[in-house]
Parts: sequence; C-alpha cells; structure tokens
Amino acid sequence: MKSDFWTYSAIAVLSFSCTLFGYLALSDNPQVGATLGFIVGSFSGVLLSKFLVISEKNYEALNQTINTIKTSHISVNLNRLYQTIETLTKAKHPQVSTRQNKSIEVSWNGYCSEHDATQIKQWLASKDSKLIKSHTKKKVDKTLDTIALLIGDNYPLVSDLMQGIRNSLSSETTHFNLDLSGATTDKINVITNVCSQLQNLGLIEYYYHKDKQSSKKSAYISPFQSNGNQFLTGQWLERYVYQIVTNFLEAKEVAYEALMNATIIKSNQQKIEIDILVIIQNSPLWIECKVSNHQRFISKYSAFAKQFKLHPEQMYLIVLDLSNQQAEDLTSLHNINVFTSDKITDALQSTLTFIQNQA
Repeated sequence: MKSDFWTYSAIAVLSFSCTLFGYLALSDNPQVGATLGFIVGSFSGVLLSKFLVISEKNYEALNQTINTIKTSHISVNLNRLYQTIETLTKAKHPQVSTRQNKSIEVSWNGYCSEHDATQIKQWLASKDSKLIKSHTKKKVDKTLDTIALLIGDNYPLVSDLMQGIRNSLSSETTHFNLDLSGATTDKINVITNVCSQLQNLGLIEYYYHKDKQSSKKSAYISPFQSNGNQFLTGQWLERYVYQIVTNFLEAKEVAYEALMNATIIKSNQQKIEIDILVIIQNSPLWIECKVSNHQRFISKYSAFAKQFKLHPEQMYLIVLDLSNQQAEDLTSLHNINVFTSDKITDALQSTLTFIQNQA
C-alpha cells in the first residue's frame, strides 16, 4: 500500500513538471506546450511505474531468497551432506575390525629369527634341548598378518567361512556356497573383505551374489590347493596370536623374545614343534594354537608341560569354538591354560603377575 502511494505520487509530480515545463517553454502558444508536456509526463510516468513494479518484484524475490538461505540452516545441511558422503565412503570401504582383545592397540611386529633368540636358546639348553629352526621372515608376512588380525578380531562373524575353507581343502569338494540371506551387514562386510584379500593373494576364488527379487544373498568360495593352504587351515591363528602377544608385551614395556613355529630337539633326539615360544623376563611361555581337533593334542601338551616343568600360566592351548565351561574343565583336568582367542590379553596379564611373583 505504501509502495503504491509513492508510485502514484511520483507519476503525478512528473506529469505536473512536464506540463509546467511545456507551458513555459512555448510561451507563444502555452496551451499546446502544456498539452505536449502533459503527454510526455504521462508517458514517462507509465514507464516509471512499470520499472518500479518490476524492480519491486525483483527485490521481493531477492529478499525471499535471502530469507530462505537464512532459515535453511545451510551449515547444518552442509554438515549433513558431509556425513552422508562419509557414510557412503565407509560403506564402500567397510571398517570391520572389532578387536576382541581390546586392551591393546595392535601394530605390526616383525618376526624374530633364531639367530637373535639368545635367551630362548639359553632356556632350552637348561632343559637339555636345542633350537633347530623357526619361522623364516618373508616379504608376504605383513600382508598375511593383516588378514590374520582381520579374521581373529572378527572370528564369530567368519567362523563358518573358515570352517568351510578347511573342509573344502581337506576333501574332494572344490567349492562351497555360503548362505548370507539372514546375515547382518557387519558379517557380510567382514566376509567380503576377508574373501577379497584372500582372492588378491590367489588363495581362493570368490564371488558374492545378491538376488534383488528374492533378497537372497550368497557367497561362492573355491579354495585353491596352493602354498597358502597352511595359512587357510590354521596358521592364520598362530600369526594372530603372535601379533596379539608381542603387541601386549610391547605395550607393557616388558623385555621378551618370541619365535613362531619353533622346532626343538631334546637330548634323546625327540623333536618337538612349538607354535609360539616366548621368553618374558627370563621366564618361558609356551603357546599352542588349534582351530579344531584339540582333543587329540591336549594330553601331549600336558605331558610337555610336565617335562619342561611349566606351570599353567606358562603353557597355553588356544582353541577356537570352545565354551567357557569346556575351557575351565580342560584347564583343571590337564593342568595347562586352555582358552579361546578372545581371552589372550587376560591370560597374558595373569602370566605377567605370576612371573613377577616368582622373581
């Protein structure tokens, strides 16, 4: 309303000014001058009014745009957009490590050679034994250990995958299908991640299929007979345990030596293979890892503990797929420490306490 008043006022002033100017300019014929001035003033007024209307509309549109920006919380929307992009990135490259042994941050530790295992050799000599060989360093170690940590940290999610691979390699079955229709997103992510990395190393052939119509999801896995068989059928657990143990001792700033896949020979020429042998502050820790069939070996390890005079805190048998009650019963019966892979740091803490009390 206020805008219309000023518009009409401007038109009236312009018309009056032009009429007066025409009247004075043509003094010989003032009527003609006034008429021409009025026509020019009226025409200019119409043009002015149209210009003002267009300008007002543009101003209102501009003002509305500014208000929309102010009220739309653009910073919030940009933040939401960033979060969406980040979510999509994580979905493409899923982070699936859940760290069962949560008391330590794991970084990769290389393997000690037998030439550097001075304290281990001294302890073996005190038991009438000698070190023959141990794990030889390889360029592929870090890659295999990374996969082993991924499997070990998420074993409850990949147990059926690893069991299927073991069964396939030990039989004439060339492939198997893993039904993932009812699986959680985390399970699918970790299985596809593990399979992709194993495929990159040429250890398996892998294909994931999702049927959009039936919502059925499945993974086709075909393990290859290769140099990676030992890793697939159980060595991944040894590598996982080695990294967890050495990282725990590093974090505690405890002096240690550690060998994986050590072969020793006693004075009676008996050869013994040890998955992981550690010396912690001059005290031994003997570790065996079994992904299956632990019943066949537990009596043998119990006998070794007696031969080398090891307490349960110095002799571990780490077994997969074992209930807490089973672990407690086996520990009590065979006098060695039996537990699952997620209890490693708890066992190590007890061992450190035992060693410190023995000192």
